[in-house]
Amino acid sequence: MFKQLKTKKFNEQIIDQIKKLIEDGTLKKGDKLPPERLLAEQFGSSRASIREAMSALDMMGIIESRSGSGNYIKINIEESAIDEAMIGELLTHHSLFDIYEARQEIEPSLVSLASVRKTDKEVLEFQEILKKLLNTSKNLIKNPENVNTYMEEDIKFHLKIAEMAHNPILFKFYASICLLLREETWLELKRADILKNGTQQTEIEHIAIADTIISGDAEQAKKNLHVHLERIRIGLLSKLENKSIKGI
Repeated sequence: MFKQLKTKKFNEQIIDQIKKLIEDGTLKKGDKLPPERLLAEQFGSSRASIREAMSALDMMGIIESRSGSGNYIKINIEESAIDEAMIGELLTHHSLFDIYEARQEIEPSLVSLASVRKTDKEVLEFQEILKKLLNTSKNLIKNPENVNTYMEEDIKFHLKIAEMAHNPILFKFYASICLLLREETWLELKRADILKNGTQQTEIEHIAIADTIISGDAEQAKKNLHVHLERIRIGLLSKLENKSIKGI
């Protein structure tokens, strides 16, 4: 069913193929995709490329990742009209400063809306995501090799906030930002920072953001988010900026 990949970015080709299989009816809503290992064999790619593609497809609402069960097709033919040019553009390099600026503009609205629009079911799901994030953070002390898993859980935390805002347009914009946060430059920068400085302060900020969203305090949630984003700017982007100035 799947074809061997060519020179184009592997994760982008995987997305393209799965989208086409949905459009021609080969894959239908509710179908389960093969396990990661088998997909890597069929595509002739690494498992890392499969994971990147699955994460991107999950964020775009094309598949649904069910813990302990696998990945399932979430849309049907009629819902599959996703602009391939847009996907390609999202998966190319963008300035990390532009990405940060986009987060500054969009995320305050998302936390504010999530504070007043969340459902009881979503709160329970959000608490589970936070719990998993905190557990992954604690495990990093003994297992620093799990840093990539931690970064994925971090993205899921913020993406759940976007989902709770109940604005599908803003959600798609933010899902696009999350795709860009998989740029290798950003991942290397964040990975190095986590391994050097740990995640304790980040988790204090995540808890503060979550508590105010759950309590319905929209204004304080925005303030807590601002603190979180400002520390990212000072702690990570300033380092990148200094490297650029030095020509590194």
